[in-house]
Amino acid sequence: MSALQSPLPRSNLFYQTGAHRPLISTAHGVHIQDINGKQYIDGSSGAMVANIGHGNEYVLAAMRAQMEKATFAYRLHFENEPAENLA
Repeated sequence: MSALQSPLPRSNLFYQTGAHRPLISTAHGVHIQDINGKQYIDGSSGAMVANIGHGNEYVLAAMRAQMEKATFAYRLHFENEPAENLA
């Protein structure tokens, strides 16, 4: 049996391309919950996402502190202190 013919129930797997996608309401740590209360383990590790978990308090505090200073500055026109510190 190939991986594509897996005997696992499809209801436990993430959506397939083109299929209905869950509408997410909340996420904490590795868990995501949809609007119907169904929970998923977030194993997507999508592009532009670091594996830090949802709602990481350390990261949220750093984001809040930066957003209180400036929320956005286009990188081709402006520099910013966090980027300079990382350089």
